[in-house]
Amino acid sequence: MSDPTTTARLRSTAADRPGPGGASPSTLAELEVGAKARVIDFRDRDDRSVQRLMHLGLLVGIEIEMVRRAPAGDPLEIRLLGFALSLRRREARLVLVETSSG
Repeated sequence: MSDPTTTARLRSTAADRPGPGGASPSTLAELEVGAKARVIDFRDRDDRSVQRLMHLGLLVGIEIEMVRRAPAGDPLEIRLLGFALSLRRREARLVLVETSSG
């Protein structure tokens, strides 16, 4: 049986490490409409939603653009690899990104 503390430590990702200037990485859910970013990691790669997103092409290193949000903010639409993908905010919060200019 594994120790819960050890398991939590092993699941540490970029979400737990400060980025440049001590800031934490942003999540896909935090992007403004029109913003472009690059996927840098996921909060929990074992999460079924993360696995599904990875199968759809949302992988580390992929450039994405926030296209639009529904009036209530959920779902949201991103563009990647030449196609549009809609996802829930809950799923978008699992994707860590760094913004890019332009």
